[in-house]
Amino acid sequence: MAFDDIIIRMKKGDKKAFNTMYLAFRPAFLAFFSSKYSLEKEVCFDLYQQTMLQVYENILQGKLDDIQSTLKTYVFGVGKNISSNESRYKKVRINHKDSVRDYIVQTQVEYTEVDKELIKRVMKKIKEMKEVCQKLLIGYYVENKKTIELQYELKFSSEQGVRTQKSRCLNYLRKMIKN
Repeated sequence: MAFDDIIIRMKKGDKKAFNTMYLAFRPAFLAFFSSKYSLEKEVCFDLYQQTMLQVYENILQGKLDDIQSTLKTYVFGVGKNISSNESRYKKVRINHKDSVRDYIVQTQVEYTEVDKELIKRVMKKIKEMKEVCQKLLIGYYVENKKTIELQYELKFSSEQGVRTQKSRCLNYLRKMIKN
């Protein structure tokens, strides 16, 4: 398959060229990432979607004009980069998530006056935040909703957008509580 031709056609706006590339790499990509990194099928599909969107943007920006590798190698490399970035992000996210959940569980178990006051203060601060932050923080940490659920419920364009906004909300909440 002549991928140089596909890149040229994609730059000209040919959507069939993108579909051709998308379908050509999908089986090998999914097989590779599910076996090499032990990712679930759904996670692999999401990773492939993100990868192909990034490759598409890079093609349109001319970043593949002087590509030294094959297009397949490039696609897999982008996938590995996105995967490693997601892994780093998840480690940070797990730490935040665990600390907030631990705090909530701890405050529910220990009914001291200090904890009750702190919970009231945190909930009061959350209620002072924008509605999207309220729904994100309560939905994610109290109601244990997944990012995909929150994405559709709050009409975000991507799960990454939900994660980014949640992080901003948490940082803002921390600043509010410190003051």
